[in-house]
Formats: sequence, structure tokens, C-alpha cells
Amino acid sequence: MTFPPGTFPPPRPPVTFPPGTFPPPPIRPLSTTPGVPEAPPVQQPSAAYITIQINGGFAFPDARESAYVSTFPGMTIRQALQSTGYVTFGPGGKIVSVTGIRIADNVAVRIRYNGQVIPTPQLNLPAEPNSSVILELYTI
Repeated sequence: MTFPPGTFPPPRPPVTFPPGTFPPPPIRPLSTTPGVPEAPPVQQPSAAYITIQINGGFAFPDARESAYVSTFPGMTIRQALQSTGYVTFGPGGKIVSVTGIRIADNVAVRIRYNGQVIPTPQLNLPAEPNSSVILELYTI
């Protein structure tokens, strides 16, 4: 197969844009109907979240979960854990199960909030946006 002589690919013809200014002017909002109040601006959801991690360790290697919980003002660490569905609380606010694993005489859970071990009563403290909670399961 032979090709005709010349450059390949052939040069492109010059492109002309429509007349006018560039960039175009900003789009004006539509005028509102007289007598009808404007709707308030829509509040965007917060990009802040809390990372929840479940670590079963050597005792429960299949118990590894992660979740990201959207925060709201006044949210507690307990509420963040409850919203994942991984943690069940019993009477007195104690954790009774994590990912279906019952916390009993021979199984315990260590709670880390931003890397620091915290006791169960501190789960009622406010959760800071962009923080992390790690639940570590272990046998006694």
C-alpha cells in the first residue's frame, strides 16, 4: 500500500471562534416574581466526618470494619458509634457487642479516641469533626 507524498497527518485548517469577548460575562440570576419571597440559600452538608474502625486483632481477625460518620453539632462519640450499626449498647451505657461479638467475661474492648485510650463514660463527650474512634477487641 502506498501513500501520497506529503506530510502526515495533513495540517489542520485554522479554527475561528465566534465574535465576542472571552471569557463570557457571568450568568445573571433570573428575576424573582414580585410578591414572592426568595428561598433561603441551601446549606451545603458538612465535609467533616468521624472515622470509626473496628479491630478484632489476633483474637477476632475477621472483625475488621471501617465506617465514616457525618458529624452534626453536639454529636457525641457514643452517637457516632451507634450510627454505624456495629456497636450495641446495653443498660448503663456499656458496650455489649461489637460487630456481633459479645463483650463478656473473656472478651473486652479498648476504646481509642484520636489515639488515646478512653473509658466508657467518656463516650458521652462531644465528638470533634475529623476525629477517629478505634475499638480494639481482645481476650482476657
